[in-house]
Amino acid sequence: MMHQVLGGTLANDEVSLGEIGQNFLGGYRVLVVSVLGAAFLAMAYVAVSPADYRSEVRIRIDPRQLRMPFPELEAKAIADNRMAIAFLDSQVRVLKSSTVLGYAIDTIGLNHDPHYATAAPSLWAQALRLLPGNTENGGPVRVKDTPTLQCEAAAPITSACRTLTFRAALDRLAKDVTVRRAAGSYVVVVQARSNEPAMAKRIADAITTAYIEDIRRARSRRLTEAGRQVTSGLSALQEAVELDEDRIVEASRRLQIVRGSDGSVVDQQLKEVTKVLGEARLRSQDLQTQSDYLARLSRSDSGLDAVQFPDFPGLEALRVQEAALARQEGAIVVKLGPRHPDVMRLSEQRRRNRTLLRRELTRTAEAIRNEAGRARAVAGALSVRAEELKRTVLATSAASVEVRQLERIAKADGTVLQVALRRAAELDQVSSISPYDVRLLGPADTPRGPTVPRSSIVAAAALAGLFIGGAWVATRYTRVDRRVPYEIAFRGSICA
Repeated sequence: MMHQVLGGTLANDEVSLGEIGQNFLGGYRVLVVSVLGAAFLAMAYVAVSPADYRSEVRIRIDPRQLRMPFPELEAKAIADNRMAIAFLDSQVRVLKSSTVLGYAIDTIGLNHDPHYATAAPSLWAQALRLLPGNTENGGPVRVKDTPTLQCEAAAPITSACRTLTFRAALDRLAKDVTVRRAAGSYVVVVQARSNEPAMAKRIADAITTAYIEDIRRARSRRLTEAGRQVTSGLSALQEAVELDEDRIVEASRRLQIVRGSDGSVVDQQLKEVTKVLGEARLRSQDLQTQSDYLARLSRSDSGLDAVQFPDFPGLEALRVQEAALARQEGAIVVKLGPRHPDVMRLSEQRRRNRTLLRRELTRTAEAIRNEAGRARAVAGALSVRAEELKRTVLATSAASVEVRQLERIAKADGTVLQVALRRAAELDQVSSISPYDVRLLGPADTPRGPTVPRSSIVAAAALAGLFIGGAWVATRYTRVDRRVPYEIAFRGSICA
């Protein structure tokens, strides 16, 4: 039996595609209303909200070409890709920093632009401005005043108001600017958003200019500080070198006066004795240091297998044996456990070897200590001889020492002066060297149209309305059709 339902035929338990199409034709009014309503809402949104234009500029930043003012301070190229990516991420943060954005605001005067110097109006406020009683038509606007609008109405404008408008422009610009790193490259993409195509391009260009200017200012500060330090030390170094030369001439004159016929021979003897005395003292100090070191090792409880004794073959052999026993014991402990007889045997053997090593260390330390005492005795005898030579030629020796000391000071001051002059010349040469390769891949492009076309918004809204209406119609008529067989069966039972 077939039943007529809403202009279509329906079997008791089957639904055909034709019947579904008839149901959709029966609900065409719902589809038309949903499509027109969604399109109307989209057109209202398009009329209220301003267009969104985006302009972008690409900057190539190569961190592998870092340069510093002086060669000895020149940083190495960043070979690790992770370090390069971290550097690029830091430059992304610099581009989004308040310093760069503030310089861009001052460059194009965004703090005087009402769109940026005031708080962003809501969609409700923008809708009210479209009413007949808005400000443009002579009537009041029912929009709550913001502090920045109150500052604009105040006269004269105070510094607090300037700070407030600048801060509002900075916050608004931070939301409209997007900076990201292009994947797999050393390129940073700066994207600026605005309601006007020309303004979007101006903002993108201003930010890149501000970033490059910030790099230039930072480099200029570094070079200026380095130049100031070098220049301030040049005059003092030149005066010190001239004074050293005068002192050397005066000391040489006194030396020629007090030097006798055999003065040069005594001076040569004094030099030799002083040299031998210095070597003897150094040897005694080295021997004493070795003795103390070996004595500390002999009293130590651990770490003997990690110390090498290249100058003492016996100690080195015991140390190698101790290290081998430690490795064997560690391997057997891992396999058999700490209480195994082999482990205990190796532990006892290590203990005996360690005791023997400590005894050998103590004996060697005592021998080195005795040798150090003999070296100190030799140094004492040489010291007495040197004192005798000094008393013999006191005047000549004093003058010679003074001349040599002045010559060393003059040489050191001359070296420092040459380095300062070379650095001053390098400052002039590196003024044109970029701290790292920063290059614009092209000027910011002027947007040819909104980011999202207005017609696309309306079309998308219409399609969404069609989908929602179709879903509602399908759900509604399917639910009604499924209820019909039960209603007919119920009525048939009553009639029977």
